[in-house]
Amino acid sequence: LVRVLDLTDAKGLENEQLGSIGRLSLLRYLGLGGTEVTELPQLIMELDHLSTLDIRQTEVKKLPEFKDTKLVSLLTNGLTIPGGMGEMENLEELSTIHLGRDGSLPDNVAGLVKKLMRLWMLGVNFSFIAETERQGIKHFLEEVGKSKLQFLFLHDYPHRLLGLLGDCWTRVRPCYLRKFELRMDWLLCPPIVPGEISFLIDLTHLHIGVAVVEAEGVRALGALPKLALLKLHSFNSPRFSVSSKDDFQCLKVFCYFCEHGASMGLQLEEGAMPHLRRLLLDFQVSDETHFVSGIQYLSCLV
Repeated sequence: LVRVLDLTDAKGLENEQLGSIGRLSLLRYLGLGGTEVTELPQLIMELDHLSTLDIRQTEVKKLPEFKDTKLVSLLTNGLTIPGGMGEMENLEELSTIHLGRDGSLPDNVAGLVKKLMRLWMLGVNFSFIAETERQGIKHFLEEVGKSKLQFLFLHDYPHRLLGLLGDCWTRVRPCYLRKFELRMDWLLCPPIVPGEISFLIDLTHLHIGVAVVEAEGVRALGALPKLALLKLHSFNSPRFSVSSKDDFQCLKVFCYFCEHGASMGLQLEEGAMPHLRRLLLDFQVSDETHFVSGIQYLSCLV
């Protein structure tokens, strides 16, 4: 009669101990996150009523073959799409898919987005994307634009493909998106904030690292009309200044990190970031100037 089985962080749980779970015929929720499991028995995928499978923080990278499943929510660390996954007609939440080297092909992920008509939440982890996969990434982004996705999470997205993201969604905009989180790949950070970022008008959460934050970059970020959270890493920036002309009209959380050298702090002018509620700063302070100037203007800070 068990409907829910949560084994999250269970110590010593291994593959061979999972076989009997396949006999829990009424099971609806199975949580295996944080365990030592690396493979799932096929019987689990054949459970008639299983709607949520949580295998985050495990080494499970592929699902066993299956003919039919009622899964609605599939939560993983980085899944490689198996054959037949497009037949998961009930799937609504899928996070995250591993795309790139030793993972899923971009065209396969695009086909999945096209087939899964009920999918409203998708997370994709990019890894070592070759230039030959550019067309496949374009296909994937176009299908996302046509879909009814409401929540989209792109992790380690390559900086060099930022223009492609803007181009695709300029033509076919994902009009259903409520939350769009973009975390850029920091292995090859650009010298400044890419100007193409301003085309991503549906962006709500952004994690980005650059060498230097210039005034043009501040304006490009501030012009994003829906941006609610910004985590900005700079590796060698002077004083970071924000004025009322830089917009940031929806920003509620701002985290600023300066990795190397002494930063000259943060300067806020009256009217800057008018709805900011949380501010997190992490950098070495220069002796030449104040740590933060103008913090009294953040009237919504809690």
